Amino acid sequence: MTDNGRFSEDASDAVTIHTTKGERLARAIELICTQYPEEHRAENFRFLSSHLRKAPPGTSGVLHVEKHGRLVAAVMWTVYPGRIAILSAPGIETNADLPVVSTIYRAIVERLRATTTDLIFTSLPDKQSPFVEPLQASGFEYLTELVYLAALSGDFPSEPPSTPYHFVSPNQLSQFRFTEIVEATYQGTLDCPRLNGMRQTSDVLASYRATSPYSPDLWFAVMRGDRPVGCLILADHTETNQMELVYMGLITSERGRSRGADLVRQAQWLSHCRGRDALLLAVDIGNYPAIKTYRRLGFRQLEERVVYLCSLRRG
Repeated sequence: MTDNGRFSEDASDAVTIHTTKGERLARAIELICTQYPEEHRAENFRFLSSHLRKAPPGTSGVLHVEKHGRLVAAVMWTVYPGRIAILSAPGIETNADLPVVSTIYRAIVERLRATTTDLIFTSLPDKQSPFVEPLQASGFEYLTELVYLAALSGDFPSEPPSTPYHFVSPNQLSQFRFTEIVEATYQGTLDCPRLNGMRQTSDVLASYRATSPYSPDLWFAVMRGDRPVGCLILADHTETNQMELVYMGLITSERGRSRGADLVRQAQWLSHCRGRDALLLAVDIGNYPAIKTYRRLGFRQLEERVVYLCSLRRG
């Protein structure tokens, strides 16, 4: 990489990779947004542009490929607390530009090796995406498929749900104790089980705080009597008037008997209390019990995404 942030292939190919700046940035984001349905592209363009403006210096950016001086492909990257990075799906001008995708992925991976990043995530709309092969050639492996669901306000309870649990701020426990509780909920989980043991729970919680709007008053330890048995973590997206169920979990002895539904109903109730239009979440496609519960409580599927992972863990 040269001082101006440029990567180069063989000069005869006339293909170069650049850090995207200035007037090129809008065109690069436009290309990235071509992965979305046309009716959502303008909204996502505004979101990604805002994300880049608000990100702390050096934590997010775009790399693009130029072929004979023409911008033909782009990918956005963001580094988050918790030692992770997330890449957008690539945008390309035409299918003829597909061969450069692995080049840009490899360039980003090499850039992230110089940071504290351990794991890089990205997602594609399906396993038949033409970007799967370039991803795999760049060191990414299939992780799982996520189902994105939403419950609308009409499905929210209008009064506090009856439950054997009560929900308290993690501040009423020590930070160490809350981390222990979250970690205990990962035992036997059906949500991304391949990640078990790959990350410190403290890093996971740091990522939760960074990748969604952090609302301390929406983080809860789930208590049965005076005993902590789980956690419920929500985020409030005020700009879209929606809530997000970031993570919920119960220890193994509390599972079954529809106890997970108690946590979901509590999340819906809190969404109702804030006057939100919807409650959103993502769930591993293999977590059949959770998906069944969500659908019973009014959640409808929005989309599915295939998640890929590249590990940079040292040693």
